[in-house]
Amino acid sequence: MIVLGIYGGHESGVCLVEDGKIISAIQEERINRIKHFIGFPRKSIFKCLEIAGIKSSDVDVVAFNAMEMLPTLYSLRKKNFPKNLITNSDNRNISTIWDYYLFLAENTGLLKYDIRFSKKITERMIRKSGFENQKLFIVDHHKAHAITAKHMNPEGKHLVITLDGRGNGLSGGVWIGKNGRITENISQFKTSGSLGYFYGNITEVLGYRMDWDECKTMALAPFGNPESVYSIFKKMFHVNNLKICKRFPKKYTRRGGIFLERILNQYEKKDIAAAAQKILEDTVCRLVKNSTEETGIRDVMLSGGVFLNVKLNKRIMEMDCVKDVKIFPAAGDDGIAAGSALLAYNELTGNNVKSFGSPYLGDEFSEEEIQTSLEKYKNKFEVEHREDVSDFVGEELLPRGMIGGWFQGRMEMGPRALGNRSVLADPRDRGMPKKLISCLKDRPAFQPFCQSILDRVSKDYIVNPKNVDASYMIMAFDSTERGREETPAVVHIDNSIRPQLLTRQMNPKYYQLIEKFGEVTGIPVVLNTSFNVSSEPIVHTPLDALNDFIRTKLDFLAIGNFILTRR
Repeated sequence: MIVLGIYGGHESGVCLVEDGKIISAIQEERINRIKHFIGFPRKSIFKCLEIAGIKSSDVDVVAFNAMEMLPTLYSLRKKNFPKNLITNSDNRNISTIWDYYLFLAENTGLLKYDIRFSKKITERMIRKSGFENQKLFIVDHHKAHAITAKHMNPEGKHLVITLDGRGNGLSGGVWIGKNGRITENISQFKTSGSLGYFYGNITEVLGYRMDWDECKTMALAPFGNPESVYSIFKKMFHVNNLKICKRFPKKYTRRGGIFLERILNQYEKKDIAAAAQKILEDTVCRLVKNSTEETGIRDVMLSGGVFLNVKLNKRIMEMDCVKDVKIFPAAGDDGIAAGSALLAYNELTGNNVKSFGSPYLGDEFSEEEIQTSLEKYKNKFEVEHREDVSDFVGEELLPRGMIGGWFQGRMEMGPRALGNRSVLADPRDRGMPKKLISCLKDRPAFQPFCQSILDRVSKDYIVNPKNVDASYMIMAFDSTERGREETPAVVHIDNSIRPQLLTRQMNPKYYQLIEKFGEVTGIPVVLNTSFNVSSEPIVHTPLDALNDFIRTKLDFLAIGNFILTRR
């Protein structure tokens, strides 16, 4: 059975599942170049089919999650809400709309209306996209998250926890997964006590963008002292058995968080961030502890946008009651399309989903296609064709302190660049983060960069006594003393790192590059950050890569077997 999964909410995208295994996946933002795009992913549908080499007529089922839509202009006017909330498209005001939406969902009849409206619109758009006769299958948002987590290891019994801002009227749940299926939902959490919204509101109050910059709040947290503000935040949440509950009035979640803005006037930003991170970790870890005690299951799987917080994932991994942790690489809503397709296959066939394979599920480009793109800029760069591109970059360019784009093979699934759409640099240079910010990334100096490490030397660089999977940059670890000394550019102030452990089988070409870098420097580790300029999606096509190379101060671009350097 072939199932097409479609998601049109935050981080919209498409995924194709054949006989219980993902064969292609892509986010709409990569194609239309609108970061965090919300809307029907029409371009991704055709691209996903093209990647897999099938036609729309080959698809048996189209699965989707009917997300609650933002209240329509008509609905808001009927309720006499300010018009400027929906006519101003500034990113900062969008989060204010979501705050009003949370209030509307809990206090008016708009929620059910919007869900019905969303289903009808989505079904009509699916039919217009060439799927006139396929069966349509609607899935629950959090169950879709849950099945993606179980996809990481279908064998055995697992405790599955999902947490995000909201989805189908809930902010999370606790599930039991067994043998490639989600068998039981044992708890659900209301949106009124949403940890995702709380952390997003804190992010906005700190001057960043909700649903966009939560990673900056997480990065700022280790610089602060949480104690003074924590005593306030602690009053907001409590865990009652298997439920996360709120202790604060509804007004604290409305109008952009007036209550939180008052806190900003009394405390330093770094202390607020530290307290928000601590309350997030303490609350979720209490839930995990209660859930493991209730079920007796110590193997934990996680999904949902809250679990993009790598420091939280580290705390969970370190708990005595937890034996192992697995997290789907596209843990946020960019994974809902995959969850929709996997769940439809699961429930319509009665078969278990297969084990997750490679994260490289997007499209790739032939040498001829790359060469065609290069023709447009043939007079701007020195271009050299090399069959030994991995050796050349690893032995000659990176050890000299050069910073370069690395564009190879199939594009990665999820928000992390895992060595096919990456910017690479030497992790030994303590000043490298400042150079990267200068030449490519407009980001705070306190925000750390990641690294890729060969799996055979992982014990030299990361502390991982439980041997937890670290393949996808979604889990933080403590750095070893050797790691702190040899790779200071990728170690955060709290001595944590967010690595990608790489096997040769996972990505041979990238593995070869790091291996050669290790032979020259004695350190088989490279700094790896996503190939994009700030506020734009990761590059998708060769032309995207070339455009970013022109706009930035990167020293080189390795695209396929071509090496580009500036004249």
